[in-house]
Amino acid sequence: MNTFSTLNVSFLIRKNRSNKLGEAPIYIRFSIDNERVEISTGRSINPHDWDSKLNKAITKKKGTGQLNKFLDVLKNSIYDHHTEMVKNGDLISAKKLKARFLGVEENKRTLIQVFEYHNQQIKELQGISYAEATVKRYITTLDHVKRFLKHQYKLNDIPLTRLKYSFIIDFEHYFKTVRKCNNNSTYKYLQNIKQN
Repeated sequence: MNTFSTLNVSFLIRKNRSNKLGEAPIYIRFSIDNERVEISTGRSINPHDWDSKLNKAITKKKGTGQLNKFLDVLKNSIYDHHTEMVKNGDLISAKKLKARFLGVEENKRTLIQVFEYHNQQIKELQGISYAEATVKRYITTLDHVKRFLKHQYKLNDIPLTRLKYSFIIDFEHYFKTVRKCNNNSTYKYLQNIKQN
């Protein structure tokens, strides 16, 4: 587990896990130093259409060109994540790279987590630094954020790394159209979010 490590990426099929159609699932395998992990690609193939020496589908078969392009995208994504980890000086292991690739990194903070933490801190300071009305306003804002995430993204929470400027624009639009808030109320709710 170091910041500079050798990464090997390949694909394989698992014939022992074939489905009812006789298609074997395709896995991406990558290793860093002596640690190896595998992830299902979500795709499967007839074992007769797989070239195990080249780690890809036989291109003479119909539809395999698209499959190979998809596998190349996955492979390049693994390399991109690895490169980013090297640039950041992160400690790199196959498990950490897998978590990053799957978007389930350790210590990845989310909007709701941060908001709930912030609200808890304010609640503890109620009567000391914050009025009861202010605390209630932040609790209401959090409720609006949760409803917006479900309405706009069909999510219960969102990683902070996925928040973009468009999130605020969409949230403002949501307040004015779905919640029917006026400009002043919308502005106050958006200010509460920015303070988190």
